[in-house]
Amino acid sequence: MKTIRTKRLLLRQWREKDFGTFARFWADPDIMTFVGGPIPRQDAWRRMLYFIGHWQLRGFGFFVVEDNTTGELVGYCGAQRPVDKLEPELGWGILPQSQGRGFATEAMHAVLGFAFSELGWTTAISLIADDNLASRAVARKLGGSVERYTDIDGSRCGVYRHIFPHHNASC
Repeated sequence: MKTIRTKRLLLRQWREKDFGTFARFWADPDIMTFVGGPIPRQDAWRRMLYFIGHWQLRGFGFFVVEDNTTGELVGYCGAQRPVDKLEPELGWGILPQSQGRGFATEAMHAVLGFAFSELGWTTAISLIADDNLASRAVARKLGGSVERYTDIDGSRCGVYRHIFPHHNASC
């Protein structure tokens, strides 16, 4: 199972002890505004198991993002390709107390490096609600740009395209 270390972060696999923080994160209506609203504890458990299972089936998925200095879980991030999607998708979520410190951008730069160099991807998307200004800013810092818009659960979302910087479309 993959682990990535950045200057300030450890991107690691899931542990059962992560569940309490993960469940509180997904139960918070303010935090979950942009991803369909809060979910109950048992659904958070299923979501965490989905993240773990995605690694088992596909060899990639969502990491726990841990602060190197404190050892605290600050969020999650990674790449997925759900069964009903034709292309890879990138996503992230940072706990409120850890937001605004560049953790999402730093972690996702590492994920992009992993996806492009080790998985051989040449492109991926991020689906971001129009009013999620923080995630839109992260997507732009990662080099993503809006390709089109789509409706997800009644919210207009931008489909941000991330392209491997050395990929030449004519190859």
